Amino acid sequence: MGLSKILEFCGMEDTRVLLKDGEIVKEGKPHNALEDAKLTAECFSRIVNGKNLIEEFKKFPIPEYLE
Repeated sequence: MGLSKILEFCGMEDTRVLLKDGEIVKEGKPHNALEDAKLTAECFSRIVNGKNLIEEFKKFPIPEYLE
């Protein structure tokens, strides 16, 4: 399960560029390791604690099954 699917599971939008076999499948923000780390930390908090961790992601509601 990649970060895109985890974001979907955690109720968050994936705004990053999606590549498949070197081809752009979905336009978006270019890869940024810091942004990926923040997204991962937010998902971890939602899965383990059922709450937001990072202020900028509060705009995405936490799915009921994670609360």
